[in-house]
Amino acid sequence: MDLPHDRDLCGSIRSRHNRAWALYLLGRFDEADREIRMVAEAYERRSGPEYSIVPAARQLLSRTRAAHGRMEEGAALMTDVAERWDRGLGPERPFAVASQILLDACWSGRRQP
Repeated sequence: MDLPHDRDLCGSIRSRHNRAWALYLLGRFDEADREIRMVAEAYERRSGPEYSIVPAARQLLSRTRAAHGRMEEGAALMTDVAERWDRGLGPERPFAVASQILLDACWSGRRQP
């Protein structure tokens, strides 16, 4: 399904981001992965790679990859997220700290960080 290209785009993307998170929490990792991948790409196309919500979407993408057992790919995505949050917010901010915790979980091999 293509995202609309009108004034409701931002709301549509946010709704799809929330849907992907719900799918992840329900253990429906394939669906969550597809949804959050499209969301991350849409955020990045619309607002650029440094837009603050892009790392949040990529963080969920990292989680879905880890849940599929693709730990190295999940850890690589989470490394990018942690670096973006550190640059954008500073290493002591809650999102940056949470990303580091999730990154450690990916590297330790936990399938659901």
